[in-house]
Amino acid sequence: MDLEATPNAEACAQVGAVLYDWISQQRIEIAAFKDLVARTVRKPPAGFISWSTQRNPHDFGTYLSLRCHYIESDAMENWLDDVSQIENWDAAALQYLNDHKYAFEEILGEDRLYQSPKLQ
Repeated sequence: MDLEATPNAEACAQVGAVLYDWISQQRIEIAAFKDLVARTVRKPPAGFISWSTQRNPHDFGTYLSLRCHYIESDAMENWLDDVSQIENWDAAALQYLNDHKYAFEEILGEDRLYQSPKLQ
C-alpha cells in the first residue's frame, strides 16, 4: 500500500518545483514521516514486513511515496488506518525536517519550526 510522504494536513514537496530539489525534499519528508509513525502509532502488528520508497512517474517528473509491505489481516488494516489518520507533523518531526535542511518557506509557505511552541 502506498502512503503519502507527509501527514494529511501538511503541504508536501511538489513535483517540478523550481525553488528546491523536490526529490531530495521528498526523501526528507519520507524519513520524517516514518519516524513520526514509529513514535505516534502503536507498534505494527504481525504481518508488517517493511517500508520502502516508491518512485511514481508523473507528467512533471517522478514523485516519491512511502510504501508499506505487509501480509493482509484485520489487525494490519486497522494499523494502516491509524497511520493514515496522522494529520500534522509533531515537534520531533519538525526538528528532524529543520536539521535536514527542509525547505520550509518554499514548501509550506512559512517557517513552521518557529511556530511550534515545543521547539521554541
